[in-house]
Parts: sequence; C-alpha cells; structure tokens
Amino acid sequence: MISRNLSVEEWHALGTELLDQIQTPEMALDPALFTQEQLDPHSWIYLGAFLSSWQSPRPLRMTGEGLELFLVKRYRLGDIDVAHPDLFKWNFA
Repeated sequence: MISRNLSVEEWHALGTELLDQIQTPEMALDPALFTQEQLDPHSWIYLGAFLSSWQSPRPLRMTGEGLELFLVKRYRLGDIDVAHPDLFKWNFA
C-alpha cells in the first residue's frame, strides 16, 4: 500500500518507477472488482485519450460507437494491445 502523505518529490519518484515497470497480466486488476456502470465511462476516457495521442479532435457529431469504429479502422486501435478479456465488448473486425 502506498502512503498518501508523500512529498511531491516522492510522488514523482514513485511515478517514474511505475512508468519504468513492464506490465504483466499478473499486475492487472480483477475485472470483477468493477461493475459495468463503473467501466462504461472509462471506455470513453480511453477512446478520448487515444484520439488525443494522435492530436486529433473528436468529431462533434460522432457517437461513441462511431468513434470507436473510426479509431479501429483509421488508427488500428487495439492492434498493439496485449491479450486480455474484452471488458468493453469492442469489435475489431
């Protein structure tokens, strides 16, 4: 457990250490810890972050499903991902 009373320098050092770690499937949280209601908003955040990583604005009239399909087709969203349960039920066809 990480103490919440860390200094800015300690948080920075911890963050840097975490970024340098190679993630493994064993490090993943059990999806059963979260409800679908809790997961749904995070899929939007993930799609937005992925879009922002390409410095591309979100199309104003695009639905969530349309945005996801656009990112899959145009930017190959999910192609470089590690194997994991499909929590968001994304279709990469």
